[in-house]
Amino acid sequence: MLFQAENSKNNALTQHNINDQNYMIANSMRIESDPLSALDSSNFVTQTSKINTEIIQSCTEGSKFNIELIRELNVECRLENVWLPWQNRQMEFATEKIKENHSNWLKSRSDVYDDESGAQIYCLVDDPEAIERQMKRAIANRLGVPTQHIGRNFLLHEKNEICILEYDYRDKTQELREVAEYWKVLNPELEQLTESNECYEVNRINYDGGDRVFFDKFKVNRPYWKQKIVFSCTSDPKDGCKHLKIQNCELKNSTCQKSVANICLLWQHDYSCSTEKQTMLHSSLRNNSIFCLGGNCNTPTIIPNRDIAKVAHLAMLNQMSKDIKTNPVSVFSGKHRKCKKDVFSFLNCCSSMTGWGRDIGLSQCKSKEQELALYRKKRLLCE
Repeated sequence: MLFQAENSKNNALTQHNINDQNYMIANSMRIESDPLSALDSSNFVTQTSKINTEIIQSCTEGSKFNIELIRELNVECRLENVWLPWQNRQMEFATEKIKENHSNWLKSRSDVYDDESGAQIYCLVDDPEAIERQMKRAIANRLGVPTQHIGRNFLLHEKNEICILEYDYRDKTQELREVAEYWKVLNPELEQLTESNECYEVNRINYDGGDRVFFDKFKVNRPYWKQKIVFSCTSDPKDGCKHLKIQNCELKNSTCQKSVANICLLWQHDYSCSTEKQTMLHSSLRNNSIFCLGGNCNTPTIIPNRDIAKVAHLAMLNQMSKDIKTNPVSVFSGKHRKCKKDVFSFLNCCSSMTGWGRDIGLSQCKSKEQELALYRKKRLLCE
């Protein structure tokens, strides 16, 4: 029916040569397409029904969390044996003891002078290497140290009953050597989280500085031995529930699906989403029922009216009447024409070129009368 009404409207525009750009015609066509918009809202009454429906929807989403990474500075050290510089010392021996145990010490000897320092050096002529080993052992046994502490230069002075043996001596000591240093993370499971998620450092605190003792006697100093590094992290998926938040859904419940070191990485969120459906039950002018949508009416005696085209036509006429009152216009103004009809001479210039006398003397009519006859044939006249 709506299609037929639209088709009839288009035919009328063409047949009657109506300008559809005319303000009144355009406004009337607008009203025809939406007749309810032209009604007086003060007298227009609608009854609607709103139904709220709650739907529970679930989504999975990552989380935002902080990680406090603790790491400690490790210094690797080792002990190294270090010889101290040579020192010149003296040791007294009883002459009789030397004669009894080391008689060869007092035998042939020769004194030489060092070319560089000019010092006198006591040299043993009779197998000097053997005598050197004896002197080293004698001194080392008395001191209780290995022979490596005793040098190879000796000078023996005999004074009555005492012999003074000069020799070179060196001490051995241990020194601490730092080999390497590195940071060790004390909570490695959290370090893995910073590597597998999107994290960035937000704070760093250095603490626990001072001396630390190695091998029970050596001190190593550092301004700090520990660090606390704070990371801000985000796990995937980052916006898994964004579509529900945009709809202003309400969060009802959250369940952790995956956690590491008491940190939840994946959440399942349950949202309550409300949808509102509005249904028009009845529309009417005040005290006058117009139509009933869908047949869902409160009053069973009202018959659903589907003749929307007639309603549109009435609304169009109503609006046209308002337009004419304020801005008088002429839709079908037309032109005044006249013709003559002579019964006695069978001359009928008002003919529509049909029926009796259509061929008699029509050529004798004026051109405007002939044109009028064509309009009559096309039914474009109002008499």
